[in-house]
Amino acid sequence: MSITFTSSLLKPSGITASPSGLKRPGFGTLYGFDVPKDTGTASFANRYAIQFDGVDDNISCSIPTSLMASDFTTSIWVRFSANDTADGSIWANNYGATGKVGWRLYFDSTDAAGNGNLSVWASNGSGAYDNPISNVQVGLGVDTWSNLAWGRNSGTHFLYVNGSQVTISQGHQGFNSSSSSYSDSSPDLRIFEPTIGNGPSAGYCDEAAIWNVALSGSDISAIRDTSGANPIPTDLSSIGNSGNGPIVWWRMSDNNNGSGTTVSNAQNIGTNDATLNNSPTLHDLSTAPDTIYIA
Repeated sequence: MSITFTSSLLKPSGITASPSGLKRPGFGTLYGFDVPKDTGTASFANRYAIQFDGVDDNISCSIPTSLMASDFTTSIWVRFSANDTADGSIWANNYGATGKVGWRLYFDSTDAAGNGNLSVWASNGSGAYDNPISNVQVGLGVDTWSNLAWGRNSGTHFLYVNGSQVTISQGHQGFNSSSSSYSDSSPDLRIFEPTIGNGPSAGYCDEAAIWNVALSGSDISAIRDTSGANPIPTDLSSIGNSGNGPIVWWRMSDNNNGSGTTVSNAQNIGTNDATLNNSPTLHDLSTAPDTIYIA
């Protein structure tokens, strides 16, 4: 038995007859089926972090001038070794600058086991200082990666350490920073800036990001993947902000092929990059490998 193909059908190569019961194929549109799009994007990996020498290394970051005007969330991974002197700013923006409202997230270690105090300070540009988060005692461990998430929701500050919200209290209040806008026409965001604090800090950082919203507790938990033996960073691109992720996200050279002095904003390549100053070390997490290494 032979098959006759209409002009609207292409005759399959090599087919000359139809088995019993074969029916003519139909063409149309299927509704209710979602076919994944092949974007060509590689799976999430984490190979690099930045190591600071505790002398003059730092990272300067460009951010949108409107960022952190009201609600916001910041997230950064840090690691300190037993011989690292931690008594300074983890990151800060315009802190202590004349005529500008600034902030700093500060850590000072109290022993060689990685215990110490986390605090947040704000400055109003006229010599007054506010301490909305005063000396939260934390244990960050030795050579252990920790995620720190600090933010503000409708005037109330919050702090999470490794996915868990910690109890905070107000310290010195030279002015009320609960509603202060941290946005500025000339922001000066620095990571591990050695001149902010009582002394420079040596250590490591990775996966720094800022959202223009206050993340929920579940969103902050999603920053860390805890399914394995050690918590590791996750892809932040769609966490929070109605699925749009952070405004800036510096992956510490993971999207720069581990080269150069520029750290791209992974959330929007080509805008709001960061710069490595005074040659901090590019730390290859695959060597050892490190606990937050993701192949």
